Amino acid sequence: MRTGMECLIWLSSPSVWTRADADALVTPFRSPGGELSLVYFRSYLSEDYQVVPEVSSDLVSWQSGPALVSEIVLTATDQGEWIQASDLFAYDGVTPRFIRLRVDSPE
Repeated sequence: MRTGMECLIWLSSPSVWTRADADALVTPFRSPGGELSLVYFRSYLSEDYQVVPEVSSDLVSWQSGPALVSEIVLTATDQGEWIQASDLFAYDGVTPRFIRLRVDSPE
């Protein structure tokens, strides 16, 4: 399995969102609860492809899974889903936090 990286920064609302969806994020990278978040489009791909949100405190060790990252479907289209991924780390104002998407594909 090949692992590739995809960097996505979304600074404006996609046209398929409603105004309520756009207002769901306080900033492009912070949810109303204060969690580090990002919004990405996950197209309906073969099960061989996976898009995995990961979080880190040091940019070296990355972690994923439902205990560390929540994923909420904001809206769905016939091509895929807009997902909000949020870091579940309790923000303490001291520990740096980072979020990224890992894209895995065959070969």
